[in-house]
Amino acid sequence: MGANPRSGKKGISLPAGLAAGIAAAFAVTLAGAAIVAWLIDGERISEEVMGYGALAVLLLSAGTGAWIASALVGHQRLLVCALTGIAYFLILLSMTALFFGGQYQGVWVTALVVLAGCLGVSLVGLKGAGGPKHRRRHITSR
Repeated sequence: MGANPRSGKKGISLPAGLAAGIAAAFAVTLAGAAIVAWLIDGERISEEVMGYGALAVLLLSAGTGAWIASALVGHQRLLVCALTGIAYFLILLSMTALFFGGQYQGVWVTALVVLAGCLGVSLVGLKGAGGPKHRRRHITSR
């Protein structure tokens, strides 16, 4: 007798999916930070808007990383998205300790934005296949 599969989808292992999601999140983070810096340098946006740009980059990065990880793993969407967000946030904290001497500012806001990005991705697929299925009845004339 064969074992029943966990789900209809087959994907890569959980650690490999998390690593790919975190790598994608950091690639989006670096690209987004470069775009925000280019916009500030070209004086298209002012320096006061930099905080909003950072929040948008964090939201997009966390969402992209969670989406890629959950798509690659293929099952346990909420768990994969949550673990990706937690790992991304912990790496952001460790980078703050390494590069900025441990001057933590706005940690709770960052945590909420990363949580919102990951939960947004995890909630997208919860509805299912759609609404009720309608059948057309063929009416035959007598």
